[in-house]
Amino acid sequence: MPQASLKRRRHRKPKPGAFFELNLDVLFLIAEYLHPKDLLSLSRTCQSLRELLMDKSSTFVWKTARRQVDGLPACPPDLTEQDYADLVFDAHCHMCGRRVRTVLWYIRRRYCADCKVENLVDLESCDKIIRANNVLATEELKIDKKDTSWVDVAQMESFLNEYDASFDKKQFLDDRKKQYYTISMYMCACESWQDERERERRRNLERLRREREQSIFERLKEHGYGPKIEYFGQPEFQSSYKSAFRSSKLLTDKVWGKMWPEWLVIMEAFRSRRLKEDVYPQRRHLLAIEYKNYVTQPSLDTPSFDLLPRVVDIARLPPFKDIIEDPEATPMDGKPFASAFAQLPAFVGDWKKKLDLELTELVKIPSCFSCSEELTGGRVVPSGNASSTKSSQTSTKLQLACALFCKANNIFAYPEVFSMCHRYSSNSEDNPVGPIVNKLYITFMEEAACIIHVCGLDPNVATVDDMDRRNARLRCLWDAPKSFNLVMNWRNVLAGKEHFPRAKSLNLVLGLLEPRLTLCGHGW
Repeated sequence: MPQASLKRRRHRKPKPGAFFELNLDVLFLIAEYLHPKDLLSLSRTCQSLRELLMDKSSTFVWKTARRQVDGLPACPPDLTEQDYADLVFDAHCHMCGRRVRTVLWYIRRRYCADCKVENLVDLESCDKIIRANNVLATEELKIDKKDTSWVDVAQMESFLNEYDASFDKKQFLDDRKKQYYTISMYMCACESWQDERERERRRNLERLRREREQSIFERLKEHGYGPKIEYFGQPEFQSSYKSAFRSSKLLTDKVWGKMWPEWLVIMEAFRSRRLKEDVYPQRRHLLAIEYKNYVTQPSLDTPSFDLLPRVVDIARLPPFKDIIEDPEATPMDGKPFASAFAQLPAFVGDWKKKLDLELTELVKIPSCFSCSEELTGGRVVPSGNASSTKSSQTSTKLQLACALFCKANNIFAYPEVFSMCHRYSSNSEDNPVGPIVNKLYITFMEEAACIIHVCGLDPNVATVDDMDRRNARLRCLWDAPKSFNLVMNWRNVLAGKEHFPRAKSLNLVLGLLEPRLTLCGHGW
């Protein structure tokens, strides 16, 4: 391969040589059909064209081009057609060349933020002759947190020089006032034209966005996502992928190909959401109906249980959960959960053990209570369970007399706590049941251990039978009107615990009666 072919070709800028070969009449005829913005670009291609188009003799070309712009007001008397086209269509700062969209119509300038500070002055700081007479155009702007009228510095200096050089200052001021009102009318019309043009631009952008939005949904429907769009509504998808709908660019196949991987992730999330909101709740409702029949109308081969899970727990057992989360097209006719109910006995035992363990963790007996003579004052009564090992005590913790639970001033023992309390239920996997405290809305009755200790037994080992055999009598020592100096057994004390004041130990509130006083005229 020749070495020359490996060299990178230089990109040469095209020269408008063909324009110079044209007759000027033909050139002007072509220029008349150009937009003023294109005419500006053409005048800046080379020095020769610039001199030709910026010459005063070419004004008719610019005027013809301007008339092609719908609604654009005529050129103000103090501007040339070329300057007017530059002001309206060249979106660059007149000082530094930065891109600027906003036109300061009344002072007929485009300034960036920095150049505004340098080239505009507050009207209040101008000469009195300017403040007292409407002779200079002003712009209402907010610059450096100052919202007031501003004057162009160059226009102010030019006016002051002309005013100082004039012989008839009154006539000069009258002429400038007329010029001010004339320019203001022109610029007000230009400002209205620009506002309408901006509104039209926004309408076009909104129309393009609507077309793009419609194209996106049509493509999604082609991929089979029509039912999901109807279920959730188009606004849900628009908020999920805002950048796709915010753009006004045409949605081509290439652009769609770049967006498609992200759409797959979004549509999968909507699919899962629809299953959780629409499909799974219907299947859980079917499960509730079947479970009710399973419990109330058992067959001959249905095993019996002393305690069964609620339907909210049944729905979370693996065989039932698998059926609930089967594909949407899976038929649910007849008894879809029959196979899962056949496996229910294998799961009930584990479920019961889990609940027992959670309840056991709630039973927290204060460490200060033990069966030692020192702590109980020598009143500990031996029981059949007193010699139990620590491991056996842990396994039978729910059988202790102090294993009591409260809900709304009601007291429940084990296992009545499961049947007497209202269970938390939910039809949604997004709301897990959580710990047993949240399931039953219960709390451990901390006072029970104190009451058992006052009766002379160790709450770590004493059972209900031990307390009944002890048959202790207690009297309220608290000097309060509600106590009435009553004598109670341990069950009455538990039932009336809310009448006792809060104290670190019920030893301060309750006193154990001597055996000789237990039958003292109370019918016990």
